[in-house]
Amino acid sequence: MLEQRKLVIPAAHPVLTRKRGNPNGGRPIPPAPALPTDFELRISQLQLTAEMYTSSAALRSWCERNRNRWYVPEWLLEEWGITVDPTFSAVARPNHAESPTQPPLNPPRGLQFSYYPSQPRGGSNASVRVLLPRL
Repeated sequence: MLEQRKLVIPAAHPVLTRKRGNPNGGRPIPPAPALPTDFELRISQLQLTAEMYTSSAALRSWCERNRNRWYVPEWLLEEWGITVDPTFSAVARPNHAESPTQPPLNPPRGLQFSYYPSQPRGGSNASVRVLLPRL
């Protein structure tokens, strides 16, 4: 006869029920850490104290160059008589020598797409290739 073996089942671990929902639900989002402005970074690079701001030529030239781009304290701008352009836009502008509507002079070869918007994808003969069967 076949010998019967008892199957030993290991002790079952307690079933952990999975909690549903957001564990942080109802709690406010913690505030983001305060990062230094570029003005403050420049101040630390130049190793200036607040009393030295107005007498620093390097800081004044940085503020004149970046008055429309980065934060500069208003009292400092008034002290130096620097005005900020309120209509200034920091959007990158294309080089005026190259028009954004003109394609590059020497497009790279071997690419699957066309730089020229008037040509369909796959080159100038892509629509013809679709219509003609392979011979």
